[in-house]
Amino acid sequence: MASLSTGSEYHLTCGLCCQDFDSPVTLKCLHSFCQSCIQSYIDKRSKEVEAEGCFLCPVCDEIIQSPCDTLPISRWAEKLPSSQFLKCLADTITGKSSGDLCALCSDADNIVKATVWCQNCHDGLCDNCSVVHGKMKVTKTHGTVPISKVSEQERNKSGNPICLSHPDHCIEFYCDQCCVTLCQTCAIVAHRKCKNIESVSKVARTSRSHLHQSLNEIKSHVIMAEKNLADLQIKTNQLEESKHRTDQAIKDYVNDIIKTIRQSESRLLEKCEKEYEITSGELITRQTTSKKTFTALRQVEKFIASVITMGSDTDILNNTQLIEIQKHRLLNISSADINLPICVDVKFVENQKLSSVVETEVIGSIKPRSSYKLMRLETHLEGENKGDSSAIDLVIVTVNNQCIPIVVDGTNNCIKLLSNPPRKITLRNPRRIEKLNNQTVIVTASKHVMFIDVIPQFQVSRMVETQSDYTGIAVIGTNRLAASRSSFSGGCFIDVIDFSGTVLQKLVLKDLLDPSYLSATYSGNILISDCKSKAVTCLTHTGEILFTYRSDNGDKLKLPYGVCSSIDECIYLADYNGARVLKLNKNGEYMEDCLTKSHGIDRPRGVAFDDNDYLYVCHCKGWINVFRIS
Repeated sequence: MASLSTGSEYHLTCGLCCQDFDSPVTLKCLHSFCQSCIQSYIDKRSKEVEAEGCFLCPVCDEIIQSPCDTLPISRWAEKLPSSQFLKCLADTITGKSSGDLCALCSDADNIVKATVWCQNCHDGLCDNCSVVHGKMKVTKTHGTVPISKVSEQERNKSGNPICLSHPDHCIEFYCDQCCVTLCQTCAIVAHRKCKNIESVSKVARTSRSHLHQSLNEIKSHVIMAEKNLADLQIKTNQLEESKHRTDQAIKDYVNDIIKTIRQSESRLLEKCEKEYEITSGELITRQTTSKKTFTALRQVEKFIASVITMGSDTDILNNTQLIEIQKHRLLNISSADINLPICVDVKFVENQKLSSVVETEVIGSIKPRSSYKLMRLETHLEGENKGDSSAIDLVIVTVNNQCIPIVVDGTNNCIKLLSNPPRKITLRNPRRIEKLNNQTVIVTASKHVMFIDVIPQFQVSRMVETQSDYTGIAVIGTNRLAASRSSFSGGCFIDVIDFSGTVLQKLVLKDLLDPSYLSATYSGNILISDCKSKAVTCLTHTGEILFTYRSDNGDKLKLPYGVCSSIDECIYLADYNGARVLKLNKNGEYMEDCLTKSHGIDRPRGVAFDDNDYLYVCHCKGWINVFRIS
């Protein structure tokens, strides 16, 4: 760790100690730290790091894998990529080295002015050292010019480094096939079979042009990220004002009511506070994410500018790929965060029927925030056209605190884990999917029930053959599943089976025709969505029917598909031809069309909640909408 200086202006300060770099290392996310600082950071979290085999970047929380499996954690920093470019630049800016001094004979006690500049070594030499330099076998062919003819900017650039494999040679070439810089010996020996070996200066010209484009993109997103932060602050202020207005309205109204309804006041204030805390928490989270994104964008901007301005051709080539990866990651995060809506309005609705206040002890209610879409996820993978992916069912698992959808693709006959990177498993005629837990999901497919592990590897762990060709599937207890099937002679059957496929109980429901989708409620009841009879039935695990919803009124179902329930036992039903998601209460009574075309619903198939109570709706055309439900 070095002393604090003006290095921050040149992106030359450690992200941990906030001082000038001392032996800088750069992570894959382009954040740089002193080697000793990052090692101390790792050591303080040694138990977590040892258990996970990785650590998080102190700035952006990017996962950094172990740089060497054979080294103890206390020496990981030694194997992290050192940044020669930053070190040279830091030495130049802080005065530890200068192109005006002789690179060979100048030291702290003996300052010798350079008179000659070596164009190959990118170093200044005095008259004596210039003579020796011209006689040495390695450097006698180097071109030299009077230092007065070399600009200060050119003198301060870091030169081509020495080849690690051949210390007598400088880096002069770039292998496009292997994406590495080479000396002449490396090019002739180790890369003799490689094609497209060019000089570093030629390849760097193209990369420099690409970096200029990247810099312009980053700059525009820095502006947008800064504006987004300002907008979020405005919304935070609006939320505070709205909350205070609502609090005051409640209190003023309550003061005119008799003491017997004070309990209702407390409930309303608690509800208001809860809505405020939820939204405030979302805003704080968004602000934190946006600040990290903004900081990361600014740092990448400065890093690119430094590479372009001060870096050599080799530095540009060595950093271009990392810059591109980090740029795309940050631009995706920045764009996604900017486009996410958030509602900051809380309202108090008065109870107009004052005559019933004493009897009901209800003086009003807190108007919930409107349902709104958080994001849209595509289910088609690389190599697939957008129209070639059909999401017919889904579940949401939580892995490393991240909610990840798993969808059934009926067009491509596969199960897709929409992680980063995405993964898929090809199956024969997959139909429905159910979550056993966050580590395992269950899929029905052609007289089989598949148990699929999500972590540590996405794969089929067990394939159970069944007596019947089941469609819907639901977990209704320990080692028990409910599976639906239709009979050609009429009627619907729900089999209760164990994890080995053995039928434990048969439930016959003659009024239903095609039980396409099943789901289990939090209380252990079974929800059945029947697309042919256009009804939703809820029954106990013993077969007792609790209710059947057929929508004979204006809310008539057109084609019900996916069904699920929330933690408060409300039921959400996808109406495919109706382009909506209906909400029923726990008794099967219609409440509202909570999601419609205005929310982006179009031919919905599967519906599922994640662990954060966000509702995911998959569509037959191959995308998923994620909603915050009021």
